[in-house]
Amino acid sequence: MNRLCRGIQVAYMAPGWPPDKQPSGINTHILQMHPALMELGANVHILAQRTEESAVAYNVTRISDYRRKHGIFDAARTRVTGQVTRVRDEAIAMSEAARHVQELYGLDVIEMEESFGWAGQLKHRLEAPVVVRLHGPWFLSGEALGVRKNKTWRKRVWMEGVGIRLADGITAPSADVLERTRRYYGIALENAVVIPDPAPLHSYKSRWSDVLCNHNELLFIGRFDRLKGGDVIIDAFAQLAANHKSLRLRFVGPDRGILGDNGMRWSIDEYVRQRIPDLQARRRVEIVGTTPYAALDEMRRRAYLTVVCSRYETFGNTAVEAMALGCPLIASRVGGLAEIVEDERSGLLVEPGNSRSLATAIEALLADPARASALGKAAALRCETAFSPDKIARRTLKYYTQIISQWTRRQATV
Repeated sequence: MNRLCRGIQVAYMAPGWPPDKQPSGINTHILQMHPALMELGANVHILAQRTEESAVAYNVTRISDYRRKHGIFDAARTRVTGQVTRVRDEAIAMSEAARHVQELYGLDVIEMEESFGWAGQLKHRLEAPVVVRLHGPWFLSGEALGVRKNKTWRKRVWMEGVGIRLADGITAPSADVLERTRRYYGIALENAVVIPDPAPLHSYKSRWSDVLCNHNELLFIGRFDRLKGGDVIIDAFAQLAANHKSLRLRFVGPDRGILGDNGMRWSIDEYVRQRIPDLQARRRVEIVGTTPYAALDEMRRRAYLTVVCSRYETFGNTAVEAMALGCPLIASRVGGLAEIVEDERSGLLVEPGNSRSLATAIEALLADPARASALGKAAALRCETAFSPDKIARRTLKYYTQIISQWTRRQATV
């Protein structure tokens, strides 16, 4: 095997790259881990399902280069066998891309999300251990999105369970998602560990300032869908708008639509018009859409409060990014968010899906800037001590080394 570099060779499977063009929690995690691991002597490779031209700045292998071209008979077969065939075909492309990296560099370990059980498919095709990171198991995120629990839903959940069982290692960004996964699938996952995502580092001078921010601006960064709670922040703003005539809401993120109780799908524009009938109040809602990752920090510095009102999060990178900047934060008391944010100390926690609880918390901090500022300062300190990239990278490398050693011993007995 021809090794071109020394040091542990780590590959990350990414849904797309770079993060500016392909925003997701998975990509944010890889973006923070990449330099931290490289600093410790590891060599990091990214296997991306979708790429843009700007991805050349990273060591990226395009999975699309390894996808089979489908003919007429393949298309007919896919229509009949459906999801299972598509998952298998994508797994084959992933494994071929990983093999290419392995031939060049001697791949030691690969980390990937649990989605569609791809890990189980790769495990049989690679000569390297596969670590699954629980970014968002479908039994949790699908339910939070309001997806119907039909045959397709059950098939995906089953495939992910198979992949999780077959993985050589499991990491979880929060204790909550790990324990929920154990309970749901009824497996011990004795080899699993909780390693949170790293937080970006910021100098003191670059952090949020009570003096420089706009005290009448709320910021929400996330998709308009049920999982991220885009409807909840709009409903909360609607409750506050009448008594706070200068208050504004900046909504940053793509419009994925929300399925209402009556089965109707709402776009964000439709939802705002329906929930905020007053034209003057509605004009104070700025819908920005998808925004480059690099532009988000300036928006956070400008806003008085950042709100993360997801119905579920395995971790909550959007919350950690705001905390690292020292921004006052209000988040849902759910999943990883409840582990990141210390209620009344480094932020405020509210009941998930409850717009009245959120509006009450916002109103409390609007009336008390000193309290908001203190929460932000404590949040930045928490990120420095608990989520520093170097600390997270060292824990991750220690775990990878353990998994590689276990895998090597098993291979020697085969």
